[in-house]
Amino acid sequence: MGMQEKDVRGRANIAPVAVGLGVYACCAIALGVRFLPAHYGNAITFFLLAIVAGAWGVFSLFWVHYLQPRETYFGFSGTRLFLRQLGCSAVASICIEFCTLFGAYLASPFVLSDWSQKRLVIYFSVVLALLTICDFISADIVSRCFDCIVDKAMCFWRFIRMHFLKILVVLLLDVLCGAGCYFFLHLAPVASISFFVAVSMIIFSLKNYYFNNRVCPEKLFLSIALPIGMVFIIAFPASNVFSWDDDVHYGRAVSLSYIVGVEMTSSDRMLTHNLYIENGFSSSASFDRVPIDMGMTWSQDDIDRLYRELNSNNNYLTASMTPGLSLDNLSLNVVGYIPSAFGLWLGRLLHLPFVAIYALGRCLNLFAYCAVCYWAIKIIPVKKVLFCVFALLPTGLFMAANYAYDPWINSFTLLGLAIFVNQLINGASTSWKILALSQACFFVGFGPKAVYFPIMGVILMLLWSGEGKSSARSTGIAIACIAALILFLSIVIPLLFPGSSDIGDTRGGSEVNAGMQLSFILSDPLRYIGILVRFLLAEYLPISFMENAFTNLAYLGSLNALVPAATGLVTLGLTVVAVLDSDSMSAKLISWKNAVWALVIISCTLGLVCSSLYVLFTAVGSETIAGVQGRYVLPLIPVFFLFVFNFKIENKIPKRAFTSVSIGCSAVLLSACVWVFLVSRILV
Repeated sequence: MGMQEKDVRGRANIAPVAVGLGVYACCAIALGVRFLPAHYGNAITFFLLAIVAGAWGVFSLFWVHYLQPRETYFGFSGTRLFLRQLGCSAVASICIEFCTLFGAYLASPFVLSDWSQKRLVIYFSVVLALLTICDFISADIVSRCFDCIVDKAMCFWRFIRMHFLKILVVLLLDVLCGAGCYFFLHLAPVASISFFVAVSMIIFSLKNYYFNNRVCPEKLFLSIALPIGMVFIIAFPASNVFSWDDDVHYGRAVSLSYIVGVEMTSSDRMLTHNLYIENGFSSSASFDRVPIDMGMTWSQDDIDRLYRELNSNNNYLTASMTPGLSLDNLSLNVVGYIPSAFGLWLGRLLHLPFVAIYALGRCLNLFAYCAVCYWAIKIIPVKKVLFCVFALLPTGLFMAANYAYDPWINSFTLLGLAIFVNQLINGASTSWKILALSQACFFVGFGPKAVYFPIMGVILMLLWSGEGKSSARSTGIAIACIAALILFLSIVIPLLFPGSSDIGDTRGGSEVNAGMQLSFILSDPLRYIGILVRFLLAEYLPISFMENAFTNLAYLGSLNALVPAATGLVTLGLTVVAVLDSDSMSAKLISWKNAVWALVIISCTLGLVCSSLYVLFTAVGSETIAGVQGRYVLPLIPVFFLFVFNFKIENKIPKRAFTSVSIGCSAVLLSACVWVFLVSRILV
């Protein structure tokens, strides 16, 4: 009788699923017939992706509420909970839109015509998606996450109370050091004091780790990355003179923070254009600086004057309205700006001064990078020290403290690899859901630069590992193939259906034309392969160039340029850590098949990275490839050290000593770069 009731209930619950998917399919087809013929390139890609994501979302909703009812954090799933979550999503979208307009300069939440239907739909979809994801997660896990957050906050508060006097004394010493720099070296006190505070926190963390077994490598990473990253922001909170293409990235973050109806004030326009001066400003936001001039210093008076002008000109009188994001200019790279866009949105909501809003966007980017790397280091069962050292590389952390999506790619690559390696080593308990989670991390991480999608192919290593459930492997590989195909199509479709904005990157010069370059490659592919191989072997892969991926701080300068004799030392140090950070568990990753396949993945990825810049950034028919920077190889470094350059070595150095020295050296390198390239160059 029980089985009959269950079967009847199952058949009855299929009906709403079929109706829901049918209605969605009809709407999608109608939209496609109207939309696709009038659009090109990125618009088609994003439309198709939205349709696939929407179908998956609709199916997931009906799955959790009708096909597989379960106990969730919000109650037992079913029609009642479904309707309640729809109502909560609607209310939440209205509240978020109200907050968006409350922080705007020209629009008002009290004027009904200023409310955007597009934003409401997007906010509703995002909130409903988050609630649905929570429905799939065990209620116990959600409760434990909340309890863990509260517990960590309470532990931090207890620590502050217990060591209040010590902290006060250390802060006083830091202030005295800053005062000494002010009087004897004529350095700006804010920058120098923040630097000494960060160094004090790092010293304390290393000491605490060495003498306290309860401290984990991932916590040690946070205690270094956050203070040093904040020094970058506190020392120079607002300028477009730092990271690569900061002006472009900031403009995209502003657009995403509004989505549509973007309001750009005079201060925003100053920071979205290099060497640009508007009325009300005495100099550009880049201080008319020629990039990478190591003799350049900044005056704190000039910086303060720029900040006063940025704050005073950030108002409704200087604001102008632009359409914002649409399917014509939208692409997958917007996901990389989510943290910084949220920071800008929050800063406007709180009506902070412009400089504080700009700095808050950078802070959220840094926090997101640190949080994702923290979980990657925590999850991976091997090579934790290697992951810490990699995440603390000066170039990666420097970009994380600015407006860039490279940290998004690097951090989610680490997280995806960490989850996958955990499954690969513990093959007997392989779960398709965990494998899907690792591929989801890759997919989200590679959204800004889809050319990294071959890295998702590491999942094929399960085929010859000989462990785990075959059904789990097959499902995980199928999901990886679908995700990789979507990313591949996001590259190909804009090339097959180019619009007026898809001819190439104009920063590469007037001779750049994506269509003509693609024709050149297809007309003589062997010649292009020769160009690609010569470029990689002669220009890109030599250590003298590759080291720029580790210690280059963009327009502030690089360690290689400052101390040419030190070229290769960071690479050597990273290699030594990778070799010594080995044990019996990491030896499970060693396999000639894994090594060969990893080299194939690395080669394909490098080929795609270089080819994309050859098509979009290089003059037609050029014998070299322009615009390929060392930092583009960073996502491939962990793959290389996990599966290729990995040896069965017994490290006899005590674990605490090895970890402390390795991460301590990274902290010294980071601190030196911050001091030499930034703090010591801000003068009073």
